Amino acid sequence: MAHRQWSSCAAGVPPALNIKGRHMLDLTAYLPQPFHMKADKWEITSPVPSVETGKLITGFQALQAEQFRRAQAGEEPLVTDTIPGWPTTLQEQADLVLGAGEYERLTNEGCPPAFIEAALLSAIVYWGNGASEEAVHFYQDALREQRKTENSARPKAKTRKPSKNGRPTGKATP
Repeated sequence: MAHRQWSSCAAGVPPALNIKGRHMLDLTAYLPQPFHMKADKWEITSPVPSVETGKLITGFQALQAEQFRRAQAGEEPLVTDTIPGWPTTLQEQADLVLGAGEYERLTNEGCPPAFIEAALLSAIVYWGNGASEEAVHFYQDALREQRKTENSARPKAKTRKPSKNGRPTGKATP
């Protein structure tokens, strides 16, 4: 393999990496940014997770994917529904993924827990898929489709037919 020579820079370092010179590679555009969401009137931001939090998110998402796969295949679910280190309450999970104190802020502002949970799960999908908004859109679309299917499969409530003469059909109790 031929060795590439950089004649226009000091010590054979490419110009974009020449720290002592004027040229320096700016990585800002390549770094992940916080995930911003809106749920009704609440703006929710999930900060870039630490390495430890990222590992937990990835492990939790992998567990959920395996549970889903098993359910679709008609297999028994895994015995556990969590991973070591994963918080157990919605507040703890929100503080881990959405940022410390975010759950308290949102509940104090009147944000429903269902909105917080939706933001939490969307952030998990976002970070677990490499900061992908497309993955969040896919996830949300799948949830909408699942709700439609569940709603259409529910039996309709029986309605009483009015009597032909306008009088109640049931016997009155004295």
